[in-house]
Amino acid sequence: MQTTPTNTSAPALPKARFNWIFSADKFTSTPSNRNGIPPEEELALRQHAAVFIYELGTNLKVPHYCINTAVVYMHRFYMINSFQRFTRQRICAASLFLACKVEEFPRTLRDVIENTGKVLRRKKAEELTKEMIEQYADDIVLHENILLSTLGFSLMVDHPHSIIIKTIQALGSKDF
Repeated sequence: MQTTPTNTSAPALPKARFNWIFSADKFTSTPSNRNGIPPEEELALRQHAAVFIYELGTNLKVPHYCINTAVVYMHRFYMINSFQRFTRQRICAASLFLACKVEEFPRTLRDVIENTGKVLRRKKAEELTKEMIEQYADDIVLHENILLSTLGFSLMVDHPHSIIIKTIQALGSKDF
């Protein structure tokens, strides 16, 4: 009986490619719009969310590219989900927590929790009980998992400013 050798290497699977570029009409028919939030109000919610991420990232002393990645995650998330279903503070904290990991500038969950409280001006670090920290930790991890699932684990973000910086460097500017 003759046996044929089996191929031990699995064929390469194509990478999942998500098209995160939306047409103008998609911005007037988002899940939030379909839930009764007017486009102007949704824009304001997105702006407030971006400011929240920026303040949280600044408090955590993370680089701007981490903050920018988190803002992109938030915008992508709300193109698929409604602001009525997921509160922006939770999604923003989870977005920054995830972005810091992806961009290899991780912050501890406790740091994210404490600084989220500062940004929301609700609690100082010393006012947080062990139970509150555990609840907030579970909440951020839950929303991080929801975020990952919604984004389809498509976590790479091409930032346009990085291309501009490389171009300026190639042209010989010493300021970059």
